[in-house]
Amino acid sequence: MPKSCELCGMNKIHDIVPFGAIDFDHAEEEYTVFDYQLNTNEVWLDLIFEQEKVSEDLVPIIRSFIQALPELAKELKRNLTTFQGGEIVNGYVTHHFDECSKEELSSLGINVNQSDQEIQAAMLEQIYLKRVGIYAENEDFAVFDFTLSSEITQYLVVVNVNKEGEINDIVVES
Repeated sequence: MPKSCELCGMNKIHDIVPFGAIDFDHAEEEYTVFDYQLNTNEVWLDLIFEQEKVSEDLVPIIRSFIQALPELAKELKRNLTTFQGGEIVNGYVTHHFDECSKEELSSLGINVNQSDQEIQAAMLEQIYLKRVGIYAENEDFAVFDFTLSSEITQYLVVVNVNKEGEINDIVVES
């Protein structure tokens, strides 16, 4: 039986697909789906709350954001090289180009028998979305973690967006 607000008699439990029923009066800190199918990738999808009691005003915002994830993820991937002139992402690719062996690059399906510029362009194409974290109570509403490969690097290209999906910042983190 769903919990309800004892003072107001209203149900504070909401179904947030794909996380399931969440009690907004007694929210857990984190809800995770490890194999969320997003476009052609399986990603780790998190919904994180800072407070146990969460405003129900966030329910439609969260639902709408999750519904928009497939298109938003594609758009963010396309915009990785245009945000601030692509400086962050190009630096990420250049760093890994300098650090990775030809064998590591080959393991990513990159033809290493081409020019350095072509190899770096292929590396940029290989960057994929690994995780989406939704921080519903923050200005950085969600973070999108992109990587070249979990096998060869611990570094991520982290795209921070607001609740409208607009980029606030792109950084590299480990």
